[in-house]
Amino acid sequence: MGWIQHYNLFKKVQSLTQQKPLIIDSDILIKYPYNYCQLICDKLGLKFDKKMLSWEASPEKNRLLWKKGTTYNHFYTNAINSSNFINKETEIDFPEDLVSLLEECLPLYEYMKKYRLA
Repeated sequence: MGWIQHYNLFKKVQSLTQQKPLIIDSDILIKYPYNYCQLICDKLGLKFDKKMLSWEASPEKNRLLWKKGTTYNHFYTNAINSSNFINKETEIDFPEDLVSLLEECLPLYEYMKKYRLA
C-alpha cells in the first residue's frame, strides 16, 4: 500500500520546504482530466496544452521496470497500452487478512487527502 512511506515523504518534504506538498487526487484526474490538468498546470506555473491529455500507446518503446507477476502488473500494463486517461472504476475484494493494515493506514491517507488539489 505504501501509505506510511507516502506520509513520511509528505512530512519530510513539508519540513524541508516549509510548504505543504502538492497532492494530486487520481480520482479527480481520471474523472475530469481536462480541468484537473489545467488546475495542476496553474498551480505549478506551467502552460497547459491539450496534448497532455493523450499520448501514443507504445509498449515497445516504454520499458517500465517492475517485477513480473506482482499484484500491480496490470496497472503498469494498462498504463503502457493506454493513450489517454480512462475513467474505469473497478471494484475489488479487499483481503480480510489486510484489514488491520488498511485501518492503520487510513488516518494517514485521510490526513494527506485534506491537502489534495481540488
